[in-house]
Amino acid sequence: MKLSNRFTISLEENAITRKKKELALKGISIFDASSSNPSKCNLIPNDSVFTCFFNESIKMYSPDPQGLYSAREALAQYYDSKPENFFLTASTSEAYSWLFKLLGNPGDTFLIPKPGYPLFDYLAEQECVKLAPYYLEYIHPGGWYIDLDALESTIRTHDPKGIIVINPNNPTGSYISNYEYEKLISLCEQYDLCIIADEVFNPFSVNTETKHVSFVHCNDIPAFTLNGLSKLLCLPQVKQGWIHVSNMVLSAARNHLELIADTFLSANIFTMSALPELLRLSESWLTVVKTRIRGNYLTAHSFFQETAPIRVRTAQGGWSVMLEVPRYETDEQLILDLLTTYHMYLQPGYFFDTKEAGIVVPSLILEPEAFTKCLTILQTIFTE
Repeated sequence: MKLSNRFTISLEENAITRKKKELALKGISIFDASSSNPSKCNLIPNDSVFTCFFNESIKMYSPDPQGLYSAREALAQYYDSKPENFFLTASTSEAYSWLFKLLGNPGDTFLIPKPGYPLFDYLAEQECVKLAPYYLEYIHPGGWYIDLDALESTIRTHDPKGIIVINPNNPTGSYISNYEYEKLISLCEQYDLCIIADEVFNPFSVNTETKHVSFVHCNDIPAFTLNGLSKLLCLPQVKQGWIHVSNMVLSAARNHLELIADTFLSANIFTMSALPELLRLSESWLTVVKTRIRGNYLTAHSFFQETAPIRVRTAQGGWSVMLEVPRYETDEQLILDLLTTYHMYLQPGYFFDTKEAGIVVPSLILEPEAFTKCLTILQTIFTE
C-alpha cells in the first residue's frame, strides 16, 4: 500500500516523548504543567451548561451548509454582525482546512506568525499548501511586536494567498496592536491579500482595563475570523467552531465556501441547537477563566521578580506564559531532567519555533496550586 506523497513531516518520536512513555509504562503519573485541556484543569462548566444539548430541535434534520440558522443568528447578535456572515464548523482546525481549500492551490503559500503553535504545519501539509513564517520580536518589558518590515519583505518573496494572524498569539500572549492592525490592512490592500484571524483566545486578556482589536468588524479587506467553544466555554469536546466572513469577501468566495461546508456538513445538531444558550452562559464563565489566568500570571511575577534567575515574559492574554530560564543545559535536556526528577512535563520554547533557547511554557489555566507547584520546582532547580 502506498501513502500519499503529501506527508513529509517526520513522525519519529523524540527523546521527550520516549521518556514520557517510559514513565507511563512504569505507572508513574506525569504532572503536565503545560496542559491546555480545561477538563484536566478543573475548568468544567456547571451541569446547567450540559443540559442545553437536549431539546426538541435535536429530533429534526434540516441540513444547512452554513449551519443551523438559529445558531448563526445567535452568533450575529453576540458579535453585532449578520447570520449570513457565519459558517459553522466542527472546530477551528477544520475552519483552517476549509480556508486552505478555498483560497489556496496546491503549492500556494500562507504566512504564519512565529513563535506559534505547530499544529498549522500538519494542517497545511494535508491541504497541500505551504507556510512561510513572519516573526514576532520581543523587547522586555514592553512585550511582543510584529517585525512589519520583515513581513512586507516576506510578502514580496513568497507571494502568499493570505496572512494568518493569531490574536492573541499562542504562546506569546500578544495581541495585535492598533498600529499593527492598520498596517496589516494596508499591506493586504497593497498586495491583494486576505486575513485569516484566529481569535479563540481573544476574550482572555490579563489586563481588566485594556480593550483589544478584533478582525470581526474589519470591512476594509477580505477577512475570515475564527473562534469556537473550545476556549470560549472550555468545551473542546463538543466540537463547535465558526468562521466569520467579512463584508469584503466576494459572493463567489462565499458560494465556494458554502460548497465546501455542504460537502462535509460536520457541525452537529446538539451543539448548534444549544449555541444560543451557550453563548449567553459564556459571559459569566469567561469571568471564571479570566480570574484563573490573571491570578496565575500575577503569581508568576511575584515568584520571579527583577533579581530572579528566571524572567517572566510580558503577555497580554491567552492561556500560556513564557519563562526565560538560565541556559545551563540544552532545552531538551532540561525537559528530560524535569521528567526524570520531578515527573513534570513542560513544553520547551523550540516546540513553538522560538528563535532563542532557554524558554519554557507553562499553562495559565492550571489550578493555582498546580501552577505554584510548577514555579516552585523551577525555582528550586535554578536557585540551588
